[in-house]
Amino acid sequence: MVQDDEEVEIHHIQKAIQEMSATPILEAIRNLSSHEQLFIRAIVAETQRTKEEETTYGLLYQQYAQLCRLEGLRPLNASAVSRMCSALSSCRLVIAEAGDRDLLRRIRLNVSHEDVTSILQRIIS
Repeated sequence: MVQDDEEVEIHHIQKAIQEMSATPILEAIRNLSSHEQLFIRAIVAETQRTKEEETTYGLLYQQYAQLCRLEGLRPLNASAVSRMCSALSSCRLVIAEAGDRDLLRRIRLNVSHEDVTSILQRIIS
């Protein structure tokens, strides 16, 4: 935030633009169910682990199930998570490959990892 006696500098403008663009994403992620948020966290964790931008549904389901157990939640079954993934894809938070090869289906975030991580930390705090 700029004080009355401060000049507006480029970093102030960049920060304002970043906050404006992150707000719709923040609201979208904030309104997700806990399982949907865990699935998003699973994508971040799996893509960081493999250092690849996308991963497969099979690996994501394993990561999601682990996160559920860590959070003390019972994981949803694979069919329910697949439907959840399709719903996240329809609202453009993730990009999911079309097709019926569920376990090999390629999935990636449609928003930056940094934004998602920052948003999830704000929600958890």
